[in-house]
Amino acid sequence: MAKNNLEDEEDDGYVMLYVHNEKTGESNFLVMDATSPNLDIVANVKLPRRVPYGFHGIFVRESDLNKL
Repeated sequence: MAKNNLEDEEDDGYVMLYVHNEKTGESNFLVMDATSPNLDIVANVKLPRRVPYGFHGIFVRESDLNKL
């Protein structure tokens, strides 16, 4: 994605989330392609523990990450 390009698609990028199955006790971290019509999963990582309910994420710009 180009920086500050007004022609970039709004959905260009990835959706990242944690999921927890109460029945099996399994937790996963998913990365989904935001440009795909069905949010195709591009990564699925099984987690060793459950992430607490209410754990929140944030939106971070590439330019902000580059400052770290």
